[in-house]
Formats: sequence, structure tokens, C-alpha cells
Amino acid sequence: VSNYQGDTLVRAGGLYLQNGASNSNVRVDQGATLWSGGWFKNATNNGTFLVTASGAVRVDNFIQGATGNLGVWLGNPLYITYSATLAGQLSVLGVKSGYTTKAKETVIEGGPITGTFSSLKAAPNVFLDASLSYTNSAVYLDINRINVANAIAGMSLSTITQVSAQRVESAMSAIDGQLAGTLPVGIGSAFIDAAGALQQASSIAHADYSLRSLSGEL
Repeated sequence: VSNYQGDTLVRAGGLYLQNGASNSNVRVDQGATLWSGGWFKNATNNGTFLVTASGAVRVDNFIQGATGNLGVWLGNPLYITYSATLAGQLSVLGVKSGYTTKAKETVIEGGPITGTFSSLKAAPNVFLDASLSYTNSAVYLDINRINVANAIAGMSLSTITQVSAQRVESAMSAIDGQLAGTLPVGIGSAFIDAAGALQQASSIAHADYSLRSLSGEL
């Protein structure tokens, strides 16, 4: 497809362009899906445009309409050569594992970039909060740790779970201080990894089970 110079229209169903379409104008209609890899000349997305999890994906000029959905993986941003006009939804297809105090992940790089996404869909998570921020040449996913005790307090869970959440929050505050260099090093990497796994809880039930397990109830 890289040598094809006509238009590429994805009207329905799905299409995978592993090596991009560097000489073609690509349009994805509402209800259709394009799995993208490689280099694209111009892409207009009113459907679903999914960036591959590995390997660089570059678009010279990218336009997404109100019905469009751009899917990206953290660690592999969409690169823009000349310009990007944004609207519609951004979907984060994968979130990095590990403990997070605060993280800023690039999801689009290049530009200039105009417009913003109207909605963000990220992997469900109880103890991490994600939001988008923009500059003229980048879009970032800002990930922040939520206070575990405060989050659990609003979930009407058992007293045992709430007490365990308070203890976990104290431990995570200590981890935050150690990672920031404001507290002495004393917490091992295995414990930090375990705290990171707890942060990845995708539902209230999962969080409740993990905290009750830490309390010794399970």
C-alpha cells in the first residue's frame, strides 16, 4: 500500500495497514476501524484509528472528527509531521504497570496541534486518575495517585477494608517520599511493586479483595 497513490477509504469493517500509506490520503468513516502501522500521508478519522502497540506510527496531517476515536498505547505515541486537528474520543489501550506517584505520558507528539478531545477512555482503575493536557506540539496523559483511604471511604465497604486502606495510604505516602527523595530509602522494590499492583485494581470488588487480603482477613 505504501506505493499506492490513490485514496484509501475505509467505509465499514476493518483494515490493517502494517506499513502505513505514505502516498495515499486515508479516510476512516464512522463505524469502520483502521489498525495503523508505519507512515501515513494524510488521515481523516471519523471512525476508529488504532495505533499499533510497537513500532513508530507517523501521520503527516491528521484530522479527527466528532465521531472519531483514536486509540493509543502508552509508550508508543502517534507522531505528527505537520499538523493535527483533534475532536472526538481518545482511548488509552494499555496503561503501564508499576507504582505511580505522578506520571506524564506523551500520547501525541508533533504538530502544531489544534482542538482537543471531547472525551477520554482509559483502562478502568480505582486508585489512579487520568486526565489530558495539551501544548502546541504534544498531548499528554497525566496520571495521578488517588489517596487510597479517601477513595475507599466513599465506597461503603467494611470497616476492616477501610482500616486496611488507611494503613496502605500511610505506606504509599512513605513510598512517595522515598521516590521524591524527601524521605530516606528504606522500602524495598518488592513492596513498591506490590503497591503498584494494588494501584492497578480495575474494580471496587478487586480493590476490596486486595485490601481485605492485606489485612489478614482472607
